[in-house]
Amino acid sequence: MRIDYLARGKLLVAVCLLASFGADASSPYNWIEVRDGSYLRSASTTFPRAYKDSNSSIICSNYTFGAAQSYAIIAGSTVTNSGASNVYGSLATSSSSAIGFSTDVVHGEIHTGDDAALNAQADASTVYRYLAGLNCTNVMTGIDLGGVTVNPGVNCFVTTAQLTGTVTMNGTGDPEDVFIFQIGTTLTTSNNAAVLLINGAKSTNVFWQVGSSATIGVGAEMAGNILAYSSISLNTGATLAGRAFCQVGGVTMLTNTITPEDIAVISCNDDLTASGHSIFNSQVSVLLLSQLFFYLMLL
Repeated sequence: MRIDYLARGKLLVAVCLLASFGADASSPYNWIEVRDGSYLRSASTTFPRAYKDSNSSIICSNYTFGAAQSYAIIAGSTVTNSGASNVYGSLATSSSSAIGFSTDVVHGEIHTGDDAALNAQADASTVYRYLAGLNCTNVMTGIDLGGVTVNPGVNCFVTTAQLTGTVTMNGTGDPEDVFIFQIGTTLTTSNNAAVLLINGAKSTNVFWQVGSSATIGVGAEMAGNILAYSSISLNTGATLAGRAFCQVGGVTMLTNTITPEDIAVISCNDDLTASGHSIFNSQVSVLLLSQLFFYLMLL
């Protein structure tokens, strides 16, 4: 029988391709999003994650704080509360001091200086560094956010940011709309300031990365996840629909309410295996099998 080395070579290549796609079917890639729309492969399990199939099509994505996900407050030093505050989530501090936070105040777990607190702080720090490193899409230095309508993107202030009155987050109806504020030094809001969310914008997808301290005014209605470096202070009666994470300093509350929401832009399966990935690979497998039969007919 004639030996057709070319046909056998093609058959071997097809078999190898089939094996590689089959092995990948249960293991979606893990990617880190870049703000220009591209994605970089990464082993990171914290914020944000996006999964692509072998055709580079995004099949699901998930924004997460990792070990910090269930926390409403994380601080690098002492956390202090005065008055009838409510924290609807867990609390962690890298120090051993949480003053004024009883189980009547914190509707979750309280961790002071233990491994859980340190792990939560580490993942919160990962998110802080990620946000700080994003490319700016809208320079807002010197602009008071009061009366301004903000579209999804990365809004940056080289130095301070001020909110006097109401700022509007204008979504596009896309659940992946994300509003990020990079602030070089301080974030300060006036008394009774507010964040208004419209057209599908969610507080869970609003992020305030603050280079030093964040101060929320009396009676203000703040929305979003505040990640500050030095300190976070909520004045009397202020509310936060989000999280208060401080890198090295403390968090101070005065009769406040903090209510975090789950961060999930598009939900993935718990085992991080997206059905779209398997569907794609099964289609590829069928194609390759048909090619195998074709090459066998040529032998």
